[in-house]
Amino acid sequence: MPKMQSTNVNSCISRASLFGPILDAGCTSFRIQNRPWKGDVVVSCSREWGDLNWDRYMHDFCSYSVLDPEVALIGHEETGKLFERAGLAEYLNRVCADVVEHGLELVEGWALAECDVRFLHVAHSSWRGARNRLYPLTIGATRRYDPERDEAEVLREAFRMARAMAFKSAAIRLPFGGSANVVVAPPIGTDDEEVTGFLAYAIDRTRSLSGPELGLTLDLVDVVNSRYSPNLRGSTSGSVGLGGTHTAYSTMQALRIACGRVFGRESVAGLTVGVMGLGSVGRAICELLLAEGAALVVADARDEAVRALLSDYPPARGHSIQSVSPFDIVCWPVDILVPAAVGGVVTEATIPEMKCRILVGSANNALAATDDEDELRLADLLQARGILYQVEWVHNVGGILSAIEGYTSGDTATPDDVRRRIDELVPAATHRNFDEAEKRGVTPSAVAYERAREWLLSV
Repeated sequence: MPKMQSTNVNSCISRASLFGPILDAGCTSFRIQNRPWKGDVVVSCSREWGDLNWDRYMHDFCSYSVLDPEVALIGHEETGKLFERAGLAEYLNRVCADVVEHGLELVEGWALAECDVRFLHVAHSSWRGARNRLYPLTIGATRRYDPERDEAEVLREAFRMARAMAFKSAAIRLPFGGSANVVVAPPIGTDDEEVTGFLAYAIDRTRSLSGPELGLTLDLVDVVNSRYSPNLRGSTSGSVGLGGTHTAYSTMQALRIACGRVFGRESVAGLTVGVMGLGSVGRAICELLLAEGAALVVADARDEAVRALLSDYPPARGHSIQSVSPFDIVCWPVDILVPAAVGGVVTEATIPEMKCRILVGSANNALAATDDEDELRLADLLQARGILYQVEWVHNVGGILSAIEGYTSGDTATPDDVRRRIDELVPAATHRNFDEAEKRGVTPSAVAYERAREWLLSV
C-alpha cells in the first residue's frame, strides 16, 4: 500500500469525529459495514483522490471513475489503530454498536477537507432496492448541518432518519430500502461549483434517490439536478412540483381520517390546528388547513416566516391565525397538533401536558425516541392520554412519491400523477392501521411497525 502523507485536520472538525483520524491519515473516505451474517462490524478507510476539479464532475469523470491511480486502502485492523492513536477508539466502538442496535447496513463518508465539507450516508436497508432494476437502491432525505454541530448528535438523527425512510418505504410497499444523507458544511451557494459537484458525486456514490430537507435550498437542488445528478429531486423546476407540497397533501389525507375517528367527520372545519414549523411542508399544510376553514396556531423560530403567513392570510379575509413560541406550541390547547419541522419535539415529559386530541406529524421522528421500542412506548403514553397518533412514516410519503414519479417518468410526470398515487396509498394504509389497532386494542403505530417489519423481513 502506498505511503500516505499526513494532513492537518480542519480546525472546525470536532475531536469526537469519524473524519478526524481519517483526514489525519491523508484519507478521503471511510466505511463502517454491518455484517450480521458474520456477526461483526468492519471498518475501513481510503484515499480515493488528490487534487481534483469537482466542477468537472459528470464531464471528466463520474461516480465510478478511478480518481487516483494510487488508491490507498486501509483495512479494519489498521483503521482501528488510527482511532486508537487519536484517542477515539471508544467513540468508534460506540458508533459501531449503534449501527448494530439500529439494524443499519452501513455508514460511509467522504470529505472535501479544503472546503470544510463532509458527507455522511447511512443505509438502513437496501435489499428491496437491489431487486428494483433501477440505479437507486434506497430512498432518503439529505440534510445540511453547520460544522459546529456535534457529530454524535448528527449521527443519532441520521440513524433515526434512515430507519424512518426504510419503514416509510415498507409502509406503502415501495421497491426501495431506506437511507439518510447528511452534509456537514457551511451554507452552500449555488455558484460554488466545487462543492455542488462534490455533493452530486457523493449522492451518486450512495445509490440513493434523495430529496432536500433542513439546510438545503431548492435553488441548490436545481443546480445539482441540472448540472450533475438526477438523484437529488424536489427542485423548483421539476414537472411534478415541489416535494413539500406533496408531503403536506399526503399528511392532510391522514389528518382528515383521524378527524373522522375522533370528531366524527373527516373535516378540519371549525377545529383549531397547531402547526410547528413553516418551511415548505408546514406552510403548505397551513394553506390546506385554512382553505378548509380551520383556525391555526403556528410557531416557527424564523419571525419572517410567521409574518409572511399572517400577511398572506389576514383576519380581514376571514382567517384565524395565532402565533406562539416554538417552546409552547406542543402543549398549547389545540384540537390537532402537526409537527412540521425538526424531530423529537414530543417527549415523555411533554406528553402529560399536551392538550391536543390528534397528533399527525409531517416531519420525521416527531417523538423523541431512541429506537423503535422507545417510540412504541411513547405511542402507548399518547394513547393513554387520549391522543390519536400514527407514526408519521405511514403518511408523510408525498415527497418521496413525487421524487420517484419524477425519476421514473421524467418530464411526462405531473402533480396530478403524484396526488393519484397518494390517494391510492395513504388513506388505505391509515384506515387499515386504525381499524386493526382498534380491533386489537393496540396503537396504530404498533400495527404499522408490525406490517413494515414483515415487509422488510420477507425479502
